[in-house]
Amino acid sequence: MVSVLLRQRVAGLIVAPTDARQLDHLKSAITSGVPVVTLDRWSPDLPADAVCGDDRASAISVLQHLQGAGHRHVAYVTAMTSRSGRLAAPEDVGISAVRERIEGFSGRV
Repeated sequence: MVSVLLRQRVAGLIVAPTDARQLDHLKSAITSGVPVVTLDRWSPDLPADAVCGDDRASAISVLQHLQGAGHRHVAYVTAMTSRSGRLAAPEDVGISAVRERIEGFSGRV
């Protein structure tokens, strides 16, 4: 889809990457001079501006609120894929927002 937009000579791209491990198409756009801004996700491997909330802090806040209300068995459910079908580590998650929420719920910093 990015290649189609680039052929149409768009002035820039605002995107929510679906996997921070697969960014070659966005890196190519940046290299060709097209400004790229990511929305709700970021990657240290992509030299682009990002507009994101603080997903880790928000997850911590939600968890603390629920625990303060007496809830002791809280789960975070999300739709994502992993190579093995299981989550071995948050680093296996290709979407920064989901990864940070998992870290917030699990107490990882």
